[in-house]
Amino acid sequence: MLYRGLNLTAGDFSQLTALMCLAQIAFQFYLYPNIGPPRGRFSHLAMFRLGTLLFIPGYTTVTLYRVLAGPQSGASLLLMIPLTISTAIRYCGATFTFTSVSILLNYMSPPPVIGMANGVAQSIVSLARGFGPLLGGYVRSVTCVFPYATF
Repeated sequence: MLYRGLNLTAGDFSQLTALMCLAQIAFQFYLYPNIGPPRGRFSHLAMFRLGTLLFIPGYTTVTLYRVLAGPQSGASLLLMIPLTISTAIRYCGATFTFTSVSILLNYMSPPPVIGMANGVAQSIVSLARGFGPLLGGYVRSVTCVFPYATF
């Protein structure tokens, strides 16, 4: 019998998202300034590299949790603990990466064009978030042998 994904309910996703909102506040306002500038020993570029590096375990370990998912709908505590840890690592990476990119963009731009540079960068990010899922869905529909299979 095939089960789809991790069998998480909407409530499970809501709890995970609520926890990550709290964790992201800690990452942004406590961890980033104490590891990177102004009080830490790492530069903004090093924080960007560290954040990018955190994406690797944050995304790849989730594929291992399939064995912890049961046939019942909803997540068990045995599944939610490692899922919370890997999601927190991914959120930490996103916080470090996006914060340092914004700061590095401001450092690289001459003062008269900082506003325009930030506007263009945010517009490109918005376009990517809009067209990325469309392009991904199209590529999957074209390349998938069984487009309606439930894996």
